[in-house]
Amino acid sequence: MAKQVTQLRYYDDTTGKNEPSSATGVNFINGAVFSNWYPIVQLGVQTLPGTKFYLNEATIDPVIVGQTGIYELDLSDGIVISSLRFDQVSIDTIKDNPDAYLIVDILCDK
Repeated sequence: MAKQVTQLRYYDDTTGKNEPSSATGVNFINGAVFSNWYPIVQLGVQTLPGTKFYLNEATIDPVIVGQTGIYELDLSDGIVISSLRFDQVSIDTIKDNPDAYLIVDILCDK
């Protein structure tokens, strides 16, 4: 399989700086914005420390971004991420802070 790299960005629902431009906070909360990028074999997240997200259908015990604001996961051992979604409170915090952002770097098998 060929590898494909993409970057998705979220700032808020009004500035037009999101990537893809049609992405909204709801798309990051329900995971719909990632639907074209599975299976994910490497993940990078840059955002506010304390941002929470869920991997592979988890509903409790989220991953929490540490104080550096950077989270990286390399799944080169064959494990993949089949779903990714962000916590609503975390997305609302990013949306309400003009200096905040969410950048998600994905390497996937296509």
